[in-house]
Amino acid sequence: MTHTHEKSVKDAAQTRGSSSVEPDSRPDSVFVRLRSVPSIGLVLLLLAIWIAAAVLVPRFGSADNILRQSSDLIIAAIGVMFVLIVAGIDLSIGSLYGLTSVVLVAVITSTGSIPLALAAAMGVGVVVGTLNGLLVERLRVPAFITTLGMFYIVLAVAQMLSSGAALRVPRDSAFQHITRASLGGVPLLVLVAAVVAAAAWFLLNRTQFGRSAISLGFNREASRLSGVPVARVTVVCYALAGLLASVGAILLTSRIQTGEPTLGGFNTTFEVITAAAVGGTSLFGGRGNVVGVVVGAIIIRTIGNCITLLNITPLLYQAVMGSLILLALLAEALRMRFTGARS
Repeated sequence: MTHTHEKSVKDAAQTRGSSSVEPDSRPDSVFVRLRSVPSIGLVLLLLAIWIAAAVLVPRFGSADNILRQSSDLIIAAIGVMFVLIVAGIDLSIGSLYGLTSVVLVAVITSTGSIPLALAAAMGVGVVVGTLNGLLVERLRVPAFITTLGMFYIVLAVAQMLSSGAALRVPRDSAFQHITRASLGGVPLLVLVAAVVAAAAWFLLNRTQFGRSAISLGFNREASRLSGVPVARVTVVCYALAGLLASVGAILLTSRIQTGEPTLGGFNTTFEVITAAAVGGTSLFGGRGNVVGVVVGAIIIRTIGNCITLLNITPLLYQAVMGSLILLALLAEALRMRFTGARS
């Protein structure tokens, strides 16, 4: 009896083992695996754009150069992703770029200390983001109005601090070498963006904070009743958006070596939001994808690079950004209608 039972268990195990191998030998197994790759559609679209650009666009940069140019947008878009997940919006990102840039260069010029300048610049982002979150959550001011007003306040402060002029990074400052620095052959700007993306992925997918943010975006009242600290999560998401916008501004400032009060503006604001939306972040809350946001940001900077190299009017770039936002909204509306119909 025992021998028969052991034999049947062994046969069952072999059957399971053989059945687990069979799908790998099927012709469609490669496509099944590809479909499981995060944001595979966006990745394939990016590759197609790169191939077309390499063939059709003169002097199109290498992948390394495109990634370097995309680093600040990747980081800022990841920050906005957290705000969008909790069904918010942040329109102050563009002017925060300018204020961060001015504070960074001003502190470097006056003290010569890069660590102090970086701390001050990132502190600006945290303060502005936290103020946005507190106004939205505590005073119940609509996020659109709050962050639009903050855009103009921050822009005015940046203009006053710099007297409306651009501030040049001192020639003897080590900050001038950051944009050309690399570690193990990887440009430092790209490495910083990769570290931020990895940390954001972990925060969103492997922590209670990430689960709470997604839950809040899906259903605010149900989250509150289930014990989610709604106010705290919302404020932290806005603070993260401010912090990461400042980090992005620091990287961009290292490339241009100038503190400019108008460094970002509305163009940067909508670039950031578009990158998050194209990357699969729901503009209605409750859904975000770090990998998709990274690829979306690279797609946007690739398109901008191609338009510049082809010497086409910048108005086309703005039209493309507007079209991408509308397409993202349409796709999200269709997805919500489809899933609602299925349920």
